[in-house]
Amino acid sequence: MAFAPFIDDLGFVVALILAGAAVLTYASIRAFWHILRNDPVRVRATFKASAVPAGIIGIVTLALGLWTEFTWPYLLSDGLGSYNIFFGDIISLFGMVMIVYAIVGGIPVINHEATITVIPQGSTSHVTWDVDVDDNMTDMMCQVYRQSLQALKDHLSG
Repeated sequence: MAFAPFIDDLGFVVALILAGAAVLTYASIRAFWHILRNDPVRVRATFKASAVPAGIIGIVTLALGLWTEFTWPYLLSDGLGSYNIFFGDIISLFGMVMIVYAIVGGIPVINHEATITVIPQGSTSHVTWDVDVDDNMTDMMCQVYRQSLQALKDHLSG
């Protein structure tokens, strides 16, 4: 049996998880404080400011999680096979969650409300997607909604 070098990165992963928890906790406490003061502009600024550190932590964590997935292919016969799923998948998922938080936290949307109405028409349905969004986001959101409705139509009719 050939010798495979083992690199234990779990200490670094724990530090990344703690850093992510610290960023999210700090942002949540600040946002809650601004909500109590009825200051939506500062709530938005808090999430926007925490987007960059959350994104950096997410990218590094996702890279580490994927590295773990591809370099720790232990066999069940080694007695370590369960570590593949336990560490790699969870670490990758945490990285993806942090990246999504960073993306959503960085989008300059103050107001967004959508209502989907489905009206049966015989053997088909008419879907209406009514959107109330900030003026600077209208074009982008309309394009996303059109694509989503087309995908829904293609999925249901095909």
